[in-house]
Amino acid sequence: MFLCPRCAVALKSSASPHGRFLRCDACEGRACTVTFLRKSVDRDQVNRVWRAIYEQSHSAVRNCPSCEKAMREVTIGLQSRTVQLDGCRSCQLIWFDDTEIERFSPRPMSGRQERELPLVAREAIARVELA
Repeated sequence: MFLCPRCAVALKSSASPHGRFLRCDACEGRACTVTFLRKSVDRDQVNRVWRAIYEQSHSAVRNCPSCEKAMREVTIGLQSRTVQLDGCRSCQLIWFDDTEIERFSPRPMSGRQERELPLVAREAIARVELA
């Protein structure tokens, strides 16, 4: 069982169009792998976060939900704002407190990803684009 590094309750597996991630119902935090993030947010921002976590030499207070070792705490500048994250190098897992992931720029959907959407969703998108 994976425990929330912030409030120590069991994390729940959740699905998104980009894959699965872990979330905490109590604090609304999320644990995402670097692979998941590369599919969902701006690649340059993910690379900056991962580079900072990999190069960081001191440990954070929070433990990784997967391996339970101390994660590394980093502060990343994103355009006009900063975000403080915790990450585990060995598990390639990054912890986002409640609204931190929304501070990242979403990765634009490619044509291939749009084709993989269900027909109803593609029709809705087409109607909006026509309007």
